[in-house]
Amino acid sequence: MPSLPAIHSTVRALALSSRLAALSVIALLPMLVACAGPRQDSPSARTGEVAAAEFSAVDIETTGFSPKKDRIIEIGVVKLRGTAEVGRTNWLVNPGIPVPASAVSVHGITSEMLKDSPAFAKAVPAFADFIGDSVLLIHNARFDTAFFGAELARAGIPAPTNIVIDTLPVCRKWFANTRRHGLESITEYLGIAVVRRHRAVDDAGALAAVFAAGLKTQPAAISLADLVAAAGGVYRLDGRKSPQK
Repeated sequence: MPSLPAIHSTVRALALSSRLAALSVIALLPMLVACAGPRQDSPSARTGEVAAAEFSAVDIETTGFSPKKDRIIEIGVVKLRGTAEVGRTNWLVNPGIPVPASAVSVHGITSEMLKDSPAFAKAVPAFADFIGDSVLLIHNARFDTAFFGAELARAGIPAPTNIVIDTLPVCRKWFANTRRHGLESITEYLGIAVVRRHRAVDDAGALAAVFAAGLKTQPAAISLADLVAAAGGVYRLDGRKSPQK
């Protein structure tokens, strides 16, 4: 029969061996997690084109509803990589005409606020530089692109070649269980807080948040072609629309 000291020595050796084994497993955990890959419900698990693409959510404020008679007075952009915000900015634009009281009552932008701002022709190059070659997201794109088209034509400036996804029909498909899909209605439906409504960069930020929320309802490998299909085609900033092929 082993002596008592020998038994104690054996027990200590087994305990030490168990601790070393546990430490080895702990040390290997990061490697095991990396090999397992990202969880399929995490944002990093998205592998389609949309996850790697750059988007710019764009919104404008105007002096009224007519692209021929009215003018753009504010442009707001929130830039995304996938669904992560990577930058935001806005430009006030001097329209060269008075801002009517009816428009001021909506967005609060007065002629006095715009008097020292650049004209559209001088503001648009900075806008084009900021959006780069990103895919543009515009809610009710027909309205905004008609204004961009009219302003670009008046300034004699070629339109940037970015494609524009109209997020209004996209939201009708993604959030089919709610009846109203205007930007204000859909942010309320999703519980997205908006600091100032009807100011361009804040509405662009709201649109970016809606887009991110909508993507969570879609397959992880959603492609740009899927987005184009949901939108029923793409717009261009000169107001043209190309139907889905």
